[in-house]
Amino acid sequence: MKSSDKIKGIKKFLEWIGVHLHFHPKFYKVLAITGGGVLALFIYLLFYTTSPSFCLSCHIMKPYYEAWNTSKHNMVSCVECHYPPQPREMLWAKFQAINSVVAFVTRKYSSKPYAQIEDTSCLRSNCHSTNFLAKKMTFKKGIRFDHKFHLGDLRRGKQLRCTSCHSQIVVGTHVEVTESTCYLCHFKHSEEQRGVLPLGNCTSCHEYPKKDIQFRGFTFNHQDFVGTRHVSCEKCHRDVIQGEGHAPRERCYDCHNQPALLAKYEDITFMHDNHVAKRKVDCTRCHEEIKHGLKISKVRFMEYNCEVCHSAIHSGPREMFMGEGGRGAPPTPSHMLTARLDCLACHIQPKGADLEGGRDGRTFVASEKACMACHGDQYQGMLKDWKDTFDVMIRDIKPKLDSARRVLEKAGTAKGKWKEAKKLFEDAKYNVDFVRIGKGVHNPFYAAELIQVADRHIDRLFRLVGQSAPALPAQSPIRGGYCAQLCHTKAGVKLPWETSLQGVPLPHFRHAFDFGLGCTSCHSAEKHKEIRISNKDCTACHHSPENTRCTNCHRKQSALYTAQDLPLEVKEAKPSFKAGKVECVGCHDLSKKQTFENISSACTQCHDKAYVDLLRGWKEETLEAQKKTNEILEKTSKKLIDALKAKRSVGQAAGLLERGKKAYEFVSSAKSAHNPELAAAILEEAQRDAQKAERLLASPGEGGK
Repeated sequence: MKSSDKIKGIKKFLEWIGVHLHFHPKFYKVLAITGGGVLALFIYLLFYTTSPSFCLSCHIMKPYYEAWNTSKHNMVSCVECHYPPQPREMLWAKFQAINSVVAFVTRKYSSKPYAQIEDTSCLRSNCHSTNFLAKKMTFKKGIRFDHKFHLGDLRRGKQLRCTSCHSQIVVGTHVEVTESTCYLCHFKHSEEQRGVLPLGNCTSCHEYPKKDIQFRGFTFNHQDFVGTRHVSCEKCHRDVIQGEGHAPRERCYDCHNQPALLAKYEDITFMHDNHVAKRKVDCTRCHEEIKHGLKISKVRFMEYNCEVCHSAIHSGPREMFMGEGGRGAPPTPSHMLTARLDCLACHIQPKGADLEGGRDGRTFVASEKACMACHGDQYQGMLKDWKDTFDVMIRDIKPKLDSARRVLEKAGTAKGKWKEAKKLFEDAKYNVDFVRIGKGVHNPFYAAELIQVADRHIDRLFRLVGQSAPALPAQSPIRGGYCAQLCHTKAGVKLPWETSLQGVPLPHFRHAFDFGLGCTSCHSAEKHKEIRISNKDCTACHHSPENTRCTNCHRKQSALYTAQDLPLEVKEAKPSFKAGKVECVGCHDLSKKQTFENISSACTQCHDKAYVDLLRGWKEETLEAQKKTNEILEKTSKKLIDALKAKRSVGQAAGLLERGKKAYEFVSSAKSAHNPELAAAILEEAQRDAQKAERLLASPGEGGK
């Protein structure tokens, strides 16, 4: 085609569209339509690119979109938050967004997009105004919160922003409160700080319960502790925090590789100013997470222990507190441990910079102020009493240990049971040393039980070598009753003289002091007041082959047998001809049931078989005498009742009848076979008393003389 033809073609085209030396009206129409279409497209794209659906067009945004769509902000467009309200910053944010689109199209994007939300976006007038945030609010049930102190003041010297707490580091949430951030700030401690006290104390966020609470057999109310005595929550709730919140240096390399920036690691102020105040960097990007809650627990309680500061020198007190490590006694954790308390609950008094290697150069000793803070003024002096009690226990058992050592040295290895005796001595000495080194006050009942076990081991050692063990001092707490001595006396608890077990009367006071039993022999050491012993356990203790102190319980039988300490006057009371020669276990095999056949079989070990018939005759004669006495007593009792109905005076007759009944009941309980002659004499005296009373009642006016 010639050039002239091309020019003609262009001219025709221009003429067709109205381009002449002057613009044709058709040109304006085309231009207007085209311009309008471009403008409409621009407006559409402008609105579309600011809508959440446009954000969803990138597949990497799907989880964030879904989280937004189910959040409280699902009626607010993405750009309302992600674009700041100031025009200049908004244009810059839009430019960054276009760059993100280009990066997505060119496939140079990250699967974890990073976005910042300025405080001004949240605090604009039609959203969360500062006036609204000035009000106190309830974050969750029982948890208070105030924005004023978090946004208006420096927290730990750091300026926070809205997204410091409201972020999206948890998948499935969108601009929600990230509780791990709260825990990190409130529970993060410096290296030299002692304990786990939260920033601002617990009650600045939590309201303590107002109702009574049941815990391990106790009923208590927080008002008595937190409200009245101002006991800090962390005294009891220690095992509710997990993690230290450290910021390892290696995490810096995830974002930075410039030596100049990495050198700023130690500059805490610079790090937080640039990462928290100026940029929205999630705390857990740098810090390890701290967990908090009532159900948070460590692998094992007391994982937080004094060995953090004191190397391993506190292993003895630690084991004592946990109720482990002793010999011959079941594991019994301290009551303080079962209440979830640890060392720092009692060790509150600084002693001074006297321990090498301590983090803060100080040792914290136990103080009775901690006891009184929780339990009240009646606990004043109790800690000293505990220390004194264990000093006395160790002092009282030391002579027995020394005597046992000398006996073993003299006996030598030639003795048949020397190895068993040596093991008993080693276990006894170990328990005493354990209580001394572990400090018995860390677990009073367990420590007292260990010393009692040591005392029983020494007694058994002496029996093995055929000797009598040295006696403990009369008032030694090792004999029993240490619960009263350690706690009850100060707390104002009176020890009952007598109680009952499953309906059977029980001399409570005598078990504690006369029999030398520890309280935990019958009561649970874990649950206060709970009785753990059964009738079978009682029998196992009372009728064990090693228990030869039958008279402690069977006093009536002993009184009849020996004719001593009789509960009534008897002329010329004579003991059994076997008294002083044959002990109880000589006739009563405690490993068998106490039937006539089993008891009489013991007779044949010393006498011929005819002695069994003699014993049977004693039994039948006394039973017949008891029957006759009972009949006379019942007959006289009926006449006494008739006299009372007739309103006659019966004073003297009633006294005689009461004495007769007392004599009859004594013989019936004491088992007359223990001393047939004395039993017969007592029953005869009871019959005479009953008959005399009957004669008095039969004579008018004589019964009351």
